[in-house]
Amino acid sequence: MWILGSSAGRALLFAAALAALAFAPAWSAQQGHCATGLFTLRADFPGARLGPCRTIGLRELEVRIEPEDEPINPSPWYGFHAHATEPGAGTLSIRLRYGPYEHRYTPKTSADGAVWRALPASAVTVSDEGDAVVRVQPGQGGLFVSAQENIGNDRYEAWLNALAKDHPDARLMEIGRSVEGRPIRALHVNPEAPRHLLLLGRQHPPEVTGALALMSFVERLLAMRRKACTQPGPTCAFFKGHGFMVAPNLNPDGVARGHWRHNVGGVDLNRDWGPFTQPETQAVRDWVDDLEATGQRLALALDFHSTYRNVFYVQDADSPTEPPDFARRWSTRATAAGNPVPFEYAPRPLTDLGTAKNYFHARFGVPSITYELADEEDRAAIAASAAITADALVATLSEERPGSSPL
Repeated sequence: MWILGSSAGRALLFAAALAALAFAPAWSAQQGHCATGLFTLRADFPGARLGPCRTIGLRELEVRIEPEDEPINPSPWYGFHAHATEPGAGTLSIRLRYGPYEHRYTPKTSADGAVWRALPASAVTVSDEGDAVVRVQPGQGGLFVSAQENIGNDRYEAWLNALAKDHPDARLMEIGRSVEGRPIRALHVNPEAPRHLLLLGRQHPPEVTGALALMSFVERLLAMRRKACTQPGPTCAFFKGHGFMVAPNLNPDGVARGHWRHNVGGVDLNRDWGPFTQPETQAVRDWVDDLEATGQRLALALDFHSTYRNVFYVQDADSPTEPPDFARRWSTRATAAGNPVPFEYAPRPLTDLGTAKNYFHARFGVPSITYELADEEDRAAIAASAAITADALVATLSEERPGSSPL
């Protein structure tokens, strides 16, 4: 090992710099690995994505961030593990080149792959062309860098297993397989109930804030359910009469491969509800069809996503739901309860886009809502908001209406 302050170290540093600069113009054809002499980048974990790169200097790299296929929505995802090869290497500058696309996600870093933090604004520079320069100090211990927190397939498996263990009447199940054969795991709570709420997530791999919201939302529902029948009333009746169908990770292939948007079949899953060309959407369709075939009914569908702002996409006045006007009443109640995340309430007409929202409403007449969180929304606020919106959902669906019993 050599020390940067020594004569030998300086000589080796100078030689390495000359070698790096000599190759600066060339883009590496090797995907998933870059090196400067002082630093290395590797896409060596599930969810990583690192395109061709070139070395500008000992402390500077350029990396192309490219989609899995095109055309595609602009959600440029990146993920890599940065290491310093020597002590005292200092700061590495990484220029992220997006081609025709633009920087979207504030980089998140983690020393252990579990606890993530957003890089401060001072460490990220976005150009007028939409490229970005990210400055990190990985050290020899290494640093994970990712567009968003890396919530991988293993975390979903652990989360679902923990929920099933804590709730004896919850059925952990595999409802299908992805294009590459990964299991599509789901949890069915109170499966014998007459009515059911369907909660879907991660159709689009980068949409991590939606994933965080779904997890907090489900955890709150199940915590409420434990306490609901300590005394009789509408809330107890609601939980006895409703089950929860939770499929939190519909695109496990895309999550594992660090895709921007699509599954391995090159399809946007949230445009495949109706065509059903992909095994991932077919799995949920068949799960719901099997439920309906037994005489049980779907009562509500929520599809969790992320976008540039917080928004509920709901049915418009020309597409009535049963129960009537549910989405507006739910949103109003959550706002009145002090929801820390302001949501835009956005009615949309029924279209043929092939979204889950439109499919479940058109087929069953139920409220079917896309629950979208802003990419950079405060994570603690997401959890608090999910708890409030879960409370408000139960309260709204538990309301008695003249001439009817609680839903």
